[in-house]
Amino acid sequence: MQTKDFFLNDIEITGPVVITKNPCHHPGDLLVLEAVDNESLHHLYDVLVFPQQGTRPHASEISGSDLDGDEYTVIWDPELIPTTPNPTPHNYDSGPAPKPLERVVNRNDRLKVIMDICEQDNLGRLSTIHLVLVDKFGINSHQAVMLAAGISQELDSVKSGQHPYTPKEIKKIISKAGKTRPDFMQLTNYKQYKSKKIVGKLFRSAHHLTNTFSNANFDKNDPVLIDSTLLHKNYKKYIDFAQDLYRTYKYEISEIMGAYGFSNEIDVFCCAESCNMDANERSDIQHTVQQLVKAVFQDIRNIFFNDAISASEEKAKAAACYYVAYTDENPTDDRMLSFPWLFASQLLPDCPNNLEDEDELILGYNFKIFNWLKLHIPSLLNLIPNKDDFTFTKILEICFEKACDNQNEKMIDHAEKLIEQLIKITANTY
Repeated sequence: MQTKDFFLNDIEITGPVVITKNPCHHPGDLLVLEAVDNESLHHLYDVLVFPQQGTRPHASEISGSDLDGDEYTVIWDPELIPTTPNPTPHNYDSGPAPKPLERVVNRNDRLKVIMDICEQDNLGRLSTIHLVLVDKFGINSHQAVMLAAGISQELDSVKSGQHPYTPKEIKKIISKAGKTRPDFMQLTNYKQYKSKKIVGKLFRSAHHLTNTFSNANFDKNDPVLIDSTLLHKNYKKYIDFAQDLYRTYKYEISEIMGAYGFSNEIDVFCCAESCNMDANERSDIQHTVQQLVKAVFQDIRNIFFNDAISASEEKAKAAACYYVAYTDENPTDDRMLSFPWLFASQLLPDCPNNLEDEDELILGYNFKIFNWLKLHIPSLLNLIPNKDDFTFTKILEICFEKACDNQNEKMIDHAEKLIEQLIKITANTY
């Protein structure tokens, strides 16, 4: 299985993964499967290819999927992968077949189906009750499993015309949930209790953070204090340049904000407050916005570094950008305080880049890196048992291991040098 990270680098995923899709009510809707590396599928990204052999198709096991435009959730973080065996999936193909209509379908038939869907759509109510039953009795409880089966039939009612429960039966199921509700549901017309499940813990943690921010006593239009230690002695020479670049940056980010309904730059970076979005739309928008923001960052950095000759000039330019952004007198939502941090390596005084001779030519960095690697690679290669595994990360990992295990000063020096070169390469690449 292959995907790409935020910087569009390839990620190859093998080993145990969790796969599920919405709606996910039955314990068997979440499967732990083994991701494998198949060379013939290396041209595919962000696509699931299920095996053809087996007692039952995995797609059918996971919420009864028919692979008709379905979107799956895949998790490969080891800490989030269950260690228990996969539960027996629900038999989603066991529902009654719709009765064939022995005549031509007319307008009244269509209207009847539409009215039936509108009047008897109980999916939301049943899902809410299921959430309560799971919190009270557990996901594997008889009450929760039976209701999960009913919900799957309710999902198919649009096609089959058959609803699993009558209104009277739904009231009976609701009575099983009792007269209390978990706190994370925030239902004020019920007596609430403190949920001990993970959803309750996450809710209270997030709610506590929200209260902390809400209770903060500040005026959003207060001026932002300037950190004088970030101002280079020659920053005033580049104020005009910084103002032009800042206007360009504000325009580009504002265009993204307007297109997707964001209220400020924080929303853009968090993709948290978009208007009129459900979960799937938010996921799509997050990906699109990420690509747009990355393109803006790259364009702004290209302009910034285009005419730079020395490290000193870069520092002065970065300081000017910092000053311009942080003295912007527009209201908070119109400020773009993220702007100067595109050049953090040049702005921060403790950054390794800023410990170099300020007048050294920028072009000298790549030459120094090349010479350093050329000089040290022969000795570093001796650390690698298998030369096929020769990667920067592998060398760094082995240097760290030997440095920590043996307190070997030579290995510590190697590790420090590698990190130093990595920082320089990164700073001049991005």
